[in-house]
Amino acid sequence: MGFRSYGLRDAARRHNLAIGCAIGYDMLQKETSMSVVEGEFGVVVFENEMKLGSYFIPSTEHPGQGKFDWHRLDALVEYACGRGLAIRGHTLVWHQGQPDLSRWELDYCGWEQFLVSYITAVVTRYRGRIQHYDVVNEALTDDGKHRGFRDSFWFQRLGPDYVQIAFRAARAADPYAKLYYNDYSVEVTGPKSDMVFSFLLDLRKRGVPVDGIGFQTHLAEFPFGQEQLYTKNFHRWRSAGFEMSITEMDVPLAGNPGPGFRTTEETRAAIYRQFVEWAIEYEFAGFLVWGLDDGGSWINYHQHIFPGGKDPLLFDKDLRKKASYHAVMEALSQTKSRCQNRENVLIGGRDRAPTIIDRRRPQRLKLI
Repeated sequence: MGFRSYGLRDAARRHNLAIGCAIGYDMLQKETSMSVVEGEFGVVVFENEMKLGSYFIPSTEHPGQGKFDWHRLDALVEYACGRGLAIRGHTLVWHQGQPDLSRWELDYCGWEQFLVSYITAVVTRYRGRIQHYDVVNEALTDDGKHRGFRDSFWFQRLGPDYVQIAFRAARAADPYAKLYYNDYSVEVTGPKSDMVFSFLLDLRKRGVPVDGIGFQTHLAEFPFGQEQLYTKNFHRWRSAGFEMSITEMDVPLAGNPGPGFRTTEETRAAIYRQFVEWAIEYEFAGFLVWGLDDGGSWINYHQHIFPGGKDPLLFDKDLRKKASYHAVMEALSQTKSRCQNRENVLIGGRDRAPTIIDRRRPQRLKLI
């Protein structure tokens, strides 16, 4: 094995913090990009390939049945495991990224069976290979309507029960994986984070196995001078016993630099540095950015969400390290470690043993 330069993963290890990025199937053919991933990060998350519509083909004749196409997921999992990278599974249940199930007419029990069956199939297939799952993504609304729930496909069919059904199914399929609820705008104190906090506390009281909270952290702006809005929030989640991770961070700033900064990139770098310092201080398990480089960022194709937002990541489109990268490295290298020898199943690296997927697992879904 040749010499490998000191990367973000190495700097993060002393904090017991897993640092990673989102990748996709098409990136596997980009040797230069993947060498950066392998050199810098210890964990990967798949941007789209674990969303149901990417691997499940529903039957048009038999409601509740269908076929799995695992080849893209298998390739990504084999790549990561073969190179000692840990994996976050994103996401088992979401209101987007689904196949067309509109022709199916199932009752409550039928939809529950289907939900449990496909979660069981996925999590069982990759048991021991995927360390964290975003079991449910973005279930709650920003405005509190529908009892706080997004009026999604699964809410319309199973009501709020779908969340606990999903978590229980994932736990049964892999008792050792960490199970997360993941959402945006919950990293900062406010009505939505209050609602999510209360909801997850209630789930835990009812015995639902929610291990952690995923803060997506897509930041088009940052309230400099009001940092307590974040620290207060992190404190309550930690005090309640939830594992915390930053799961999808990017900083698609638009407009003028922040107060006291000369450029937008200086502003972005300061924001990244602040969040890394908080991740260390509050003993987060993971810190993941949503993509490798600016050229491949989802922000480029979703300007309706972040108008004018650009250049949100640590590497530019030519894979050159930006000021944001150096700010993250400095924060990891200079911040005092608060690690208390806690277990972190996300810590990856080349010392992890490669694993091989058992391709004998069933390829078809048939409900009985």
